[in-house]
Amino acid sequence: MSPYRMVFLLLVLISFGSGCSGKPEQHAAKEVAQHAEQQSAKPPAVIPGMTYIPAGSFRMGADDSYDDEAPAHLVDLPAYYIDTHEVTVGEYRKFAEATGRTLPVELKNPVMGKDELPVVEVTWKDADAYAKWAGKRLPTEAEWEKAARGTDGRRYPWGNEPPYHGGRYWACYSATLFHNPIYTRTVPGDFYATDSSPYGVRNMAGNVSEWTAGVYTPYPGNEMSNRLYGKGIHVIRGGAWSSNAALLRITRRQAIAIEGYHHNDVGFRCAKDAE
Repeated sequence: MSPYRMVFLLLVLISFGSGCSGKPEQHAAKEVAQHAEQQSAKPPAVIPGMTYIPAGSFRMGADDSYDDEAPAHLVDLPAYYIDTHEVTVGEYRKFAEATGRTLPVELKNPVMGKDELPVVEVTWKDADAYAKWAGKRLPTEAEWEKAARGTDGRRYPWGNEPPYHGGRYWACYSATLFHNPIYTRTVPGDFYATDSSPYGVRNMAGNVSEWTAGVYTPYPGNEMSNRLYGKGIHVIRGGAWSSNAALLRITRRQAIAIEGYHHNDVGFRCAKDAE
């Protein structure tokens, strides 16, 4: 029974008996209300590997960028959890072994296939199947953006200043590594501490771009035409090791119109409803 329903029932009982008792019932009602308040203020359950995102509204989109990011608008979301890091090769390997799903051939490479690196070369269906197997789901676009942005409307997970060499930027783009297959292009989830959102979610600007549950549709109030709207096309969010600075903004949307698309800079993370 929820604390609020318990309060209602007990207050009804107290009210019914108030003609016989007086002040003791008032004291009891106060205690019940205090208990309900304490129950509702309980900290969220801790789910290992996931970050709790509290309920509330945030500013989604941008007015000063690509047409499909406009207009900036408020979105209200219930509380939820999101993976603190992207799903790793090791985690995905366990899923593939348990279900018989084929492991992307690229992950047999001794560089890209390290267990601690984010899994790549997975299709949307692969990511969705993993999420269901893990008892989770893919995040919506709004959930992904709030987890990366917080509630202050920032452009990047770390704030509004653009990325720079030697820190966040190298987690996202390197022209040298881009053309040299012998180097690792992705990094373990905690490698760049600066690529962290207001909630502590990691690598939402760099490392790998991420599949979401959302399909490509215009935001409310957006009357710009786009031939890809309404086609059931899934959206990738977040920058990757191959992205330039313009593509690292939180609000950037990438509609993928190719069936079965996979790439060495695309991975995913999962979300879960708060109970």
